Amino acid sequence: MSDVLDLVAAKRPLVDRAVVRGSEAVISELADSLTPFDWQASHRDLLRLSRGKDAFYDRLSTAILYALWYHPRRVNGLVPVIDDFLADAEGDDAEITDIGAGTGATAWAAALVQDARVRAGLPVGRLKITELDGSPFMLTTGSYLWDALCRELPSTTEIVLEKGAKSWTSHASATLGRSLLVASYLFDHSDVTRAEDVSLELRDLTDRCDAERLVVVTNKQRRPLSKVFTRLFAEVGWKVTNHTLETGPMEGIAEATMAFRQEFLTHQGVTGQIGIDVDFARAEGAELLDLRRGEVRPVMFLDEQVPWRRLNRQQEQVAESGSDRQVVVGAAGSGKSVVLVEALAQRLETDRQTQSFLVTSFNKGVVVQLEQWLAERMTDRRWTRQERSEAHIEWVNVGAADHHVTFMNWDKVPTQLFGVSQVDHGGSLTASIREELQQLRVDNQDFSSLPADSRLLDPEFYMAEFRRVVFGKSATRIEDYLAVRRTGRGTGLPRHQRQMVWHVLRQQPRSFTNVRIDAAKATILPCFDEVFIDEGQD
Repeated sequence: MSDVLDLVAAKRPLVDRAVVRGSEAVISELADSLTPFDWQASHRDLLRLSRGKDAFYDRLSTAILYALWYHPRRVNGLVPVIDDFLADAEGDDAEITDIGAGTGATAWAAALVQDARVRAGLPVGRLKITELDGSPFMLTTGSYLWDALCRELPSTTEIVLEKGAKSWTSHASATLGRSLLVASYLFDHSDVTRAEDVSLELRDLTDRCDAERLVVVTNKQRRPLSKVFTRLFAEVGWKVTNHTLETGPMEGIAEATMAFRQEFLTHQGVTGQIGIDVDFARAEGAELLDLRRGEVRPVMFLDEQVPWRRLNRQQEQVAESGSDRQVVVGAAGSGKSVVLVEALAQRLETDRQTQSFLVTSFNKGVVVQLEQWLAERMTDRRWTRQERSEAHIEWVNVGAADHHVTFMNWDKVPTQLFGVSQVDHGGSLTASIREELQQLRVDNQDFSSLPADSRLLDPEFYMAEFRRVVFGKSATRIEDYLAVRRTGRGTGLPRHQRQMVWHVLRQQPRSFTNVRIDAAKATILPCFDEVFIDEGQD
């Protein structure tokens, strides 16, 4: 190995430790609302991924468990790629665009290589990394992991890291330095069925980003896609090398990550192969396509706005269907959000009867992105924009028919659609339950007599009971809760203990679950003619 790779290999304990600390942080700060069911479902999903199947990444629990299983080996596999790229740059400024960034393995690999080059006395330039991913949960988890790495590796302050929760197919940038595109495990089975469209979209992206090099990592199930990439890029002068992905310089098991993962899953009651090795060097038969532009191209500066992206045939058909009720299903990065924007734009341009539209998503960043994309897409730019609050924007007098468009994240929507009151943002519901139980241990004999390991003293038990029984089974009155069958909730709960649970739950501030309960019982108010929902599964 080179001196740089030797120095990276010595950082294996640091990488292992930082993955654990980053995962602990995101679990502590964001995962209160997740149930054992969420963790079990995500674990099953990632087991399927390990067998070459597709995974569903739009769950926070999936993003966290992905980090605790795959992140170390993804980082390790990309280290030789980044080492080669930065060696070619010879200290010049460089930019890496990571499409389908996931939890940020490319950025970690770059940070480790950059740090090793500094310690080896080799030249380094400014490095900018742009991470794109369709799942905000993967990017958020990646942010916590990056923060943990930065605390362990101070040299990361020299790297500029930007993130975007959007499809890679709409991205564009121009750079003065060396430019690399990385697509590591980006593509899924649906992309294989439309290989030519995906290849052309990727080729367009390399032009929009002025990339001189593209690295694609896939597993063996995606070989048909790799063959089409090779053919279509070679047609325009790219030099393509296809070989097995190197395992990287770090060897052995990520012991701290593996131990934390197993302990955490056991605590959540997750079953089924939870002790699988977290192996730095396991390459799983991955293939690496290394594509380099065959001619030197001048850097292009864009004097005007990048035009709205070109849809492929399937996306155009969906956007133009005009159906009153339509569900669009696809993998992360397949263009669902772009189709939504295109369908809405066409409706605004052609429909002279529908007056009011709601555009909503659970994630605030997605709502803001949808508004930006629609503004780029619209040809008739006559409207008045009113920003009510964060992720609540109104467009008034849109186009010739004077449409009204409301952009609003989902937690604000129930007040509009159902007339129910908002959540109490005074603090974490879990923390509130914990404080209530501590006080009851002092003041209430029923609670003070419970053994220390009783589930009736565990705030997570109450959170799950609230979501899965009170809300899930519509047991919203004490009479209903005392009588409901708690199928799937483990051992039974006697009547007296149910009364104790209800006593705790009724003292708590309003949560999103309260809003859902009220909305389920309410009548929809006639305030919007049409609703466009992104990330509907949330």
